[in-house]
Amino acid sequence: MAKKFDGGDVKIDKAILYEAALLLLNSVELQLSYIDETNVYSKYKLLDMLTALGRPNHFKERIKWAPMDRWENATGEFGLAPTNPIMVDDSIGYLSYLSHLRWDGKPVVFFGGGMSNDAVMGAHVFSLDGKHLDELHFDVFHRYQSKSVPRGYTWAEKADGLTGTICVIQEKFADTVDLIYRDAVEMFDVAAVSPHLSKFDVEAASRTWEEYKRSSSRG
Repeated sequence: MAKKFDGGDVKIDKAILYEAALLLLNSVELQLSYIDETNVYSKYKLLDMLTALGRPNHFKERIKWAPMDRWENATGEFGLAPTNPIMVDDSIGYLSYLSHLRWDGKPVVFFGGGMSNDAVMGAHVFSLDGKHLDELHFDVFHRYQSKSVPRGYTWAEKADGLTGTICVIQEKFADTVDLIYRDAVEMFDVAAVSPHLSKFDVEAASRTWEEYKRSSSRG
């Protein structure tokens, strides 16, 4: 069913919504226009309450930084260490960057990994065959996007749709793909997901995920 705005007569076809979603995923400039128009950044004013707890408002601190590819004086491997995160523009930049990322020349599938006390956001990133898993790290408080990629990854010039979600998996792992579709519809009013998602080996990824959790629990 076509989307209606404010109960009016204007309807937008799903095909147009899909193309608009792809334009947004493929343009940092459009992402920033969307962020500004919807006042997404205003939500970070809520972080002022952190100062009362003796913690910094990371948004106010980092949004003023000049454009750069990575943190100054960063330590650890780019993207693979929380002390050297990938810099993107809010959650839309996080989704966009990961949907452009490739492992072995193929799209990755990802879901959220929560946020640290240093306001670095995690992502669990799987290869399409489900056999490779990394935890990548992002600093989302910027008006630009890193041009580098973590070791082992390549970059696709165009994303053909979302390949993951910002949400943390809390249900059974087999529901991951359904969650990605659901979140895409919630975000774009249409399932703007990559066709490659149908090739994701959920069974192999589930085994990889269980081994990852066992390894993490062992320290």
